[in-house]
Amino acid sequence: SMVDQRLRIKLSYDINENIKFVHYTEVDTPWGQSSKGSIGGGGKAGADGVNIETKNVYLDLMVPNSSVKARVGVQGYGLGFDSAIIGNDVAGISIGSKLSHAAGINFAYLKADEGSRTEWDDTDIYAVKLDIKVAEGTKLGAAVMFVDDNADDTATDDDEQYYLALKGSTDLDALGLSGAIAYNGGNDGTNDVGGYFATAKLTADIGTTMKLSGRALYYSSDDDATDGDDDSFNGDVTGGAYEWYKEGSEIFLASKSYNNSGSPRKALEDAAYDGYGLLGLVVKADMKYEGGIYSMLSAGYYTALEDKITGGATKDGKDLGFEVVAKVGTKVAEKADLSLTGAWASLGDFYDGSVNDDLFKVNAMLNVSF
Repeated sequence: SMVDQRLRIKLSYDINENIKFVHYTEVDTPWGQSSKGSIGGGGKAGADGVNIETKNVYLDLMVPNSSVKARVGVQGYGLGFDSAIIGNDVAGISIGSKLSHAAGINFAYLKADEGSRTEWDDTDIYAVKLDIKVAEGTKLGAAVMFVDDNADDTATDDDEQYYLALKGSTDLDALGLSGAIAYNGGNDGTNDVGGYFATAKLTADIGTTMKLSGRALYYSSDDDATDGDDDSFNGDVTGGAYEWYKEGSEIFLASKSYNNSGSPRKALEDAAYDGYGLLGLVVKADMKYEGGIYSMLSAGYYTALEDKITGGATKDGKDLGFEVVAKVGTKVAEKADLSLTGAWASLGDFYDGSVNDDLFKVNAMLNVSF
C-alpha cells in the first residue's frame, strides 16, 4: 500500500496568432519516498527535493493563411487505435494539414534514442497518419510507421521494423462500432517479424444514464523462437504504451485511473508481447446518477494462444484468467472528483508454478482540475 501525490501544470502562451509555446511539468511526491533523482527528501520527512519534471515542452507553429500546423519539441504522440502501437512523450516534430473539409494528414519524425552523438547508433521513428470522415458519424484512418534502430547494427544485425495500421468507426444513433488491425513487419535484429493484432468494439447508449461496451482483442503468436521468424506483434515500441486504457481494466490491461506506481498490463506483457499471443474479451458498463455520482463495472477474460514455445518457457495451460473491476465516484465542490476503484483478478493455469495467488488492487483518488 502507498499514498501517491502528483501535480501537473501546463503553461500555454500564445506568442502571436501563429506561434504558441507549451511547457507541461510534473511533480511526483509519493508520501515517505525520496525524490526521483534521489536529491532531497521529496515525500520523506524533511520534504525538500529536486522533483520538477518536464513532461512536454514544444512550440506550435501555424503557417499563415493555411491549415498547416507543426509541433516541434518534446510532445505526446500516439499511433494505433487507443495508442496501441505507440503512446508516449517523445522528442520530435509532427506536421499536420487538412487535405479537405473531411480529410487530414500528419507526418512525424521522432527521436527515440540518440545513443552516442558521434556514432550512427540512433533509434529514429518516421510515421504518417491519414484520417478521413467518410460520412456523418463514420470515420476511417490509416497509418504507416517505420522504426530504424541502429543501436546494435552490424553486418548481420539490422533492426528495422515497420507498422501498418487501419482503423474505422461508425455511430448509428445509440449504437457505435469501431475496429482496427495492425501489422508489424521487418527485422528485430535477430528474427524476421510478421505479427499482427485485430480488435473490434461495440458500444450502446441506454438512455442518457448508461453506456455499455464490449471489446474483443486478438494478438498473433509465435510457437517457435528458434526458426528465425517472429510471428508475434512487437508492441510498446518506446516502452511507455498505454494500450486499451478505456476498457476499465486495472490488472490485465492498462489502467486509466492510476498507473503511476506501475500498471501490470499482464495480458500484454506476459502473453501478447512475449510470443504466446492473446485472445481477450472485455465488457463494461458506465452509469451516471443524480447529484454527480457515477459508477463503472468492467469484466474481462483473457487466454494465450500458445502454452508452449519451442526454445521458450512451457506453461501449464493457456488460461490467463479473468478480472472484475468496480468503480464509484462523485463530484465534490464542482472541481474535485473523488473515486474508489477495486479490482480482482483470478489467474489461470498459464501462471501455475510461478504466481498462484489472486490479485487485488484498490485505489482511492481525489483529483482536482483547475
